[in-house]
Amino acid sequence: MNLDWLINSTELNNFKCVAGKSNLNNKILSVNVLDNPDVIRWIKKDELVLTTGYIFKDDTEAQINIIRELKETGCSALAIKIKRFFETIPSIMIEEAEKVGLPLIEVPFYYSFSEISKTIYNAIYSQEFNENLLQYNIINTLSSIFFENKGIDVMINELSHFISKSIILMDCEYNVISASFTPEYEHLVNGIDLPKVSSVGTASYISHTEISDTAYTNLKINYEIFRFYIITLPNFTGMLCILIDDTELTSPHKMLLEKVKSIISLEITRSDKIKTISNSYHNFFFDFLISENKKSEKEILEICNFYDFDYTKKRVCASFILENCENDQHRNKIISTLQKAISNTFRDHQNLFLCANNNILSLFLFYKLEQSNIEAVNNTYNIVYDFYNKLGDSISCTLHIGISRCHSGITSIRTAFRDTLNCINLKKHQNINEPICCYSNKHEYHLLSEMSEASLMKLCEDTIMPIIEFDKDNNTNLINTLKVYYLSKFNCTDTAKKLFLHRNTLINRLDKIKELLHGDFSDNDKMFSVYLGICAYEILKH
Repeated sequence: MNLDWLINSTELNNFKCVAGKSNLNNKILSVNVLDNPDVIRWIKKDELVLTTGYIFKDDTEAQINIIRELKETGCSALAIKIKRFFETIPSIMIEEAEKVGLPLIEVPFYYSFSEISKTIYNAIYSQEFNENLLQYNIINTLSSIFFENKGIDVMINELSHFISKSIILMDCEYNVISASFTPEYEHLVNGIDLPKVSSVGTASYISHTEISDTAYTNLKINYEIFRFYIITLPNFTGMLCILIDDTELTSPHKMLLEKVKSIISLEITRSDKIKTISNSYHNFFFDFLISENKKSEKEILEICNFYDFDYTKKRVCASFILENCENDQHRNKIISTLQKAISNTFRDHQNLFLCANNNILSLFLFYKLEQSNIEAVNNTYNIVYDFYNKLGDSISCTLHIGISRCHSGITSIRTAFRDTLNCINLKKHQNINEPICCYSNKHEYHLLSEMSEASLMKLCEDTIMPIIEFDKDNNTNLINTLKVYYLSKFNCTDTAKKLFLHRNTLINRLDKIKELLHGDFSDNDKMFSVYLGICAYEILKH
């Protein structure tokens, strides 16, 4: 129902649109009455606003402001009853409504607001009843298909026909279980063979205020890329993928899909078409890790229980990120090789969990609660370091490895994974050559990176700004000299070797640094602040 329907297709006669005629397709989802300026803050999007105009009848400024404020609310239109306080709607309101694009409706004096509201709400309730009836019919149809053992293909065909969308049903490894295409997409099916589907990047999750466990993502079908609306089926038995073309899925259809997903999941389980998944390798669990979609502790608990992820213990995450692979096939092969190598290497390690997507493989190692965080991280580093050395040249691409802090508790599972990404990003920014980077070894950078840009700049100004300005004016790099000197524990010999400098050259540089900082290197507290300033400067640069 929209404004055009209200004006031209109801028993209400002589309604007239005097401004904003180009927006007569505006939806009407509810009705509100404007009898006080404060009501505007409660007006909702797509709401028809009715008024007699009493609150602004003698105030031209208020008339203009009312139009502007209502436009900002996203309401459907403002409908003003005439012959009550206005003979006709003021021209200044018509001009402003036309200017901002707010439909302005002239309502005959002989219709009460209750009559108008009743007409609209009767239509809304009738539409909702019909939608519920249609939903009941399709749910009843799918249930009958299930109990009559007609199979998953018949079920998906019926659902596709009902929502007028192409549907692909897959397991978690992107193996197609069933598919049904609308006429314009039938070319994707080659004879009786099911289409080949592969993931293109990672899922882009919708807001957590929407229906849970859904996402929009791109999938490749026979070399063509399409956008899909994805629903994860109960118990992670598969994915229901609806191809999104020129028109989005309607809200009733989304609600319907949520209702029928349990029936589809039951049919998949019974049909034996679903591929048995190894508990050590799960794309769905990885989607949970990368998702910004908020989940309650109960939801996370269900995911952990399904995948046998031991949330009761401490954990350290190590992520392996691939770069510079020749192509998708090469990358997938390496991911598979890594997974098998880790499974074989850590076969005796009872507390192990693996998950992956296209170019990242994440390994979780679990530890007893009584073990210290330091011990858990050091043990993980040693295990991963030995594993990396054994790989040798078998991985023919660039491999970055990040190790998280030690975490505990069910809500910090994602945090451990994000630790690994953060330290790998830091490694790239600092051009660190070591393949393995540990979050705990660079705590100062991670803490500083949470500060605002202004705070970081203030830290630089209070500690090392004279050196920054000198380097800029003289094309030198005293900042790096000071950093290496600090990390070398103020040992001139070690610093000179690392910088490939003659000792006298280094001493000259250090003397200049002392001059710029107005002090020497004897105050440990001051030098630590200077080092933090260097870290802040490096973060700002990148």
